Amino acid sequence: MKKLILAMQVGLVALVLAVMTFGVAHAAETQKLVTLGKDEVFDGFFVRAGSIIKVNGTVNGDVFLAGQDITLAGRINGNVYAAAQTITIKGEVTGSVHLAAARVDVSAPVDGTGLVAASDLEVAKEGSFGRGLVSGVSTADIAGKVGGPMYLGASTVNLENEVTGSATIGAEQIVVSGDGKFGNDLKYYSDTKDQVAKEKVAGQLTYVKPQAETRTNAATVLASVIYGLLASLVLGLTLLYLAPRSTAAVADYIQRKPFVAVASGFGFVILVPLAVIFTFVTVIGIPLAVVVGLLYGVTLFVGELFVALWVGRTLLKTTDSKVGANALALLAGLVVLAALKLIPVGGVFVALLAFFAGVGALVARSIERISAVHRSQSRA
Repeated sequence: MKKLILAMQVGLVALVLAVMTFGVAHAAETQKLVTLGKDEVFDGFFVRAGSIIKVNGTVNGDVFLAGQDITLAGRINGNVYAAAQTITIKGEVTGSVHLAAARVDVSAPVDGTGLVAASDLEVAKEGSFGRGLVSGVSTADIAGKVGGPMYLGASTVNLENEVTGSATIGAEQIVVSGDGKFGNDLKYYSDTKDQVAKEKVAGQLTYVKPQAETRTNAATVLASVIYGLLASLVLGLTLLYLAPRSTAAVADYIQRKPFVAVASGFGFVILVPLAVIFTFVTVIGIPLAVVVGLLYGVTLFVGELFVALWVGRTLLKTTDSKVGANALALLAGLVVLAALKLIPVGGVFVALLAFFAGVGALVARSIERISAVHRSQSRA
C-alpha cells in the first residue's frame, strides 16, 4: 500500500515539476489573464495557457489548459485536460476531467470520469463524478456523489456522500460520515482496521493490511502509468505551445526517415557523453561541456514525446500543425505507447525504440534545418 501511495506521490511531483517548467519557459510569451466571457461560445478544441485562466462561457469541444490558476465556471461539452497550481470547476463538464494540480476544487457535476493527481482534492456537495473517480492525493474531502467505481490513494479520506460503484482505497485514515456510504463492494488498505462500519457498505467489505515487504502489483503499475501519462501530456503541450510547427516537423521526420531517426538517436546517446567528458579535460572547454550536457539532458527527456505525437498523427490521419489537433494526437500516441510498454519483454524493446527514434528525430531534424539555413545564406 505504501508503494502505491509513493507511486502516486512521485507522479504528482513529476506533474508539478512539468507545470513549473511550463510556467518558467513560457512566461514571457503567455498572457497573464486568459478569459472566455460568460456569453461567449467556442466550438472546437479550446487550447490555452496563461497565469490565470477563466472559462465562463460555453465550450463545445475538448479543453486543454495549462497555467497557475484555472477556473471553469461555464459549461464544457467535452473532456478537460488541465494542469495548474489550483483548478476550480464551477460549471458542468459533460465529459471526463484529467487534472494535475496542487489543489482541485469541484463544485459542479462532471458527467464522466475524474482522473485527478493533486495534493488536496475537495468535492463539494454540488459536485459529482458521474462515471467514477481515479485519484492519487494527500487529502480527499468528498461531499459529492461518485456515480461509479472509485480507486483512491491518499493519506486521509473524508467521505460524506455515496459511491455507487465498487471502491478500492488505500489510506492512512478513512472517515465515512453524514450521507457517506458505499453502494457496492469496498476493499481498503490501511495500517488500521475497522475504519469503515459494515452498515456503510452495501456489498462486501474487505480489509487488507499492507505487507511489510514492498511488492510491485497491478495497482502500483497502473498508478505509475496514469501519472506518467499525465506528466508527459503536460510537457508535450508545452512543446506544442512554444513551437507547434517545429514539434510537428520532428514527429513527421520519423515518418519520413525512421531508420535514420533510430540510428541518429543511438549515436547521439552514446557519443555525446564521451564528447562532454573529453571537453571537461580542458579548463577552457568546461563552460561548453556544461551547456552541451544540459542540452543533452533536455533532449533525452523530451525525445519520446515526438514518437507519441507521430503515432497519434498517424492514427488520426492528420497533418495539421495547429495546437488543438496535435494535442489530441499527442494524447492518443501517449496512450498507445503506454499500453505497448506493458507488454512483457516486448515492452522494453518498444520503450528503447521509441526513445532512440524520438531523440534521433530531434537531432537529425535540427541538423537538417540548420544545414538548410546555411545553404540559403551561402547562396545569398
